[in-house]
Amino acid sequence: MKASRALFSIKQSVFDKSIKPSSLLHIFDALVKPIALYNSEIWLGHKSCFRGKTVEEMFELTLKNTNEFDKIYMRFCKHVLGVHSKASNFAVISELGQFPLIISTITSCINFWLHTIQSNTDSLLQKAYQEQVNFSINNSIWLQFVKSLLYDLGFSHVWNNQCTFNASALLFSIKNKLKERFI
Repeated sequence: MKASRALFSIKQSVFDKSIKPSSLLHIFDALVKPIALYNSEIWLGHKSCFRGKTVEEMFELTLKNTNEFDKIYMRFCKHVLGVHSKASNFAVISELGQFPLIISTITSCINFWLHTIQSNTDSLLQKAYQEQVNFSINNSIWLQFVKSLLYDLGFSHVWNNQCTFNASALLFSIKNKLKERFI
């Protein structure tokens, strides 16, 4: 995986005991995270390990390192702290004041859905979305995933009343709700 190579490159070039953990986390966010989560707003709903799961179940899977992007992130965090690879994942990200990448990924997924439903009615993206909603919502893995996320997080009204809300305020609320539920 390309993210693993990027992480290895960072370890080889910038890992030094004199660099603060916050700086190393910033480097990870800038160089590795975009590679690891590339296009995750689409593929997250298609990953079989997350399909049909509640947010809490996704958090549990994340802490168990069941997917590649979580493994890379946890490996990096443990290296930053200098702890054993078998150290508790929850303790490691708590010590660093971080949250799992799944929170960014879920937020990104909902953000893309918001972009889709708020796009111009004449755009190909909007037409494709309306086609899916009108004819095959039960067959669309991605739409079912977004809908179940919104319902699970207590935002069913957003799904039911599409396009009648402030997108940035909604994303802020969703991200905060995800962080609260993780803690």
